[in-house]
Amino acid sequence: MYGRNEWQLDWFVMNRPQSSYEAWLQSEDGGWSSPPAVSTKTGRVNAHGAVVSPVWKDARSITLEGRAYAPSDAAVKMLAAYLKGICADPNKTYRLSSKTEIGEIECQVKLDGPVLIDSGDDFSSSITFSIQLVAPDPRLYRSEWQTMATGLPRDTTGGLDFSDPGLDFSDPGLQFGTSSTQTGFVVLRNTGTAPAPVVFTLRGPLTNPSITTTVDGESYTMKYNDTLTEGEFVVINPEHPSVLLGGTASRRELLNPADFRGFYVPPAVPYGPPGELRVGLIHEGAFTETGTLTAEWRSASW
Repeated sequence: MYGRNEWQLDWFVMNRPQSSYEAWLQSEDGGWSSPPAVSTKTGRVNAHGAVVSPVWKDARSITLEGRAYAPSDAAVKMLAAYLKGICADPNKTYRLSSKTEIGEIECQVKLDGPVLIDSGDDFSSSITFSIQLVAPDPRLYRSEWQTMATGLPRDTTGGLDFSDPGLDFSDPGLQFGTSSTQTGFVVLRNTGTAPAPVVFTLRGPLTNPSITTTVDGESYTMKYNDTLTEGEFVVINPEHPSVLLGGTASRRELLNPADFRGFYVPPAVPYGPPGELRVGLIHEGAFTETGTLTAEWRSASW
């Protein structure tokens, strides 16, 4: 599986020759397996079995091993030096991606051990490498972001008058113009096997706007208890969770209720349709306001 796919860790490209080096992945461990499970169990008193806590996914460990070549002794030693410094910033995560037959998959990783470098069989023009990584978020994401937006619910005004003398369909025909109908809802779809997190952006003008959904018959709401004027926006990320006015200033205290757990796009049905999350926008101001809700997400898999 790894032998045919192109991989990239930060700047380091594997399985596709570059102008100054080429690197070939010989083994990969953990990138395509399921991440480990996290749960606790407590034995029942005077009963068979155990009480098991909710089962979550732990961080994903990934090991990349392969061989790299360069056109000269000096070039291969420089490549080794660069590899030993890969993913060096302790405050950052780095993109690890793989181009596969079902699309490009990626995750964010950090180093989880020393970068091991050894000379190749010819002791000069090649090296072997082993890179140990950890993905704090164990999900594998499609690289393509999806975006959907809606305004407040609004019906089209007016209509067609069919009374005498009726409608004139002669050239140029009926002119319907641009419809202002919008439902106030968006449907988010996930083709992966894991719940997909969503980032929501509310843009004014909106008065005490609420984002709503229903999952398995249970209603969930995130309400921003303040007015967003024209040009103002707030970014809500249920995954962290965070609420940022203008994308920077924390306003977490203004979000109540904050049913973060309901705002994930469920996984797809195996060999069936994608998972769907239907999200709505309402507010306490005039229905003619032009504020919007934007959702951004990526399909996610284990």
